[in-house]
Amino acid sequence: MQDANDRRIENALRDAKREARHAAEDLADAAHDLGRNVKHAAEDLEDEVKDDVETRRSGNRLPEIQTGGRAIDGSPDTRGVTEKIADAVTGDRVDDKTGKRVR
Repeated sequence: MQDANDRRIENALRDAKREARHAAEDLADAAHDLGRNVKHAAEDLEDEVKDDVETRRSGNRLPEIQTGGRAIDGSPDTRGVTEKIADAVTGDRVDDKTGKRVR
């Protein structure tokens, strides 16, 4: 009778160890997946920030060609092609979006 009890205890311990090992493997897989998801989210955020910085560098969020240049105070000239053409014809030297004089 004692031998049968010892075998049952040994089998229960073996089963518990196996279940603990599987649980640990599942946890490690979940941690790996979480790490991968965090990495991808960080990369996506980095891309968004870079895009936002480039948008801000161009001076506005308008979908037109940004032609560069600077205002007299050194800030970006935010005028697009059409505004620059109109300003060249009229002699206007003020950026309509910012109100700053441009070079």
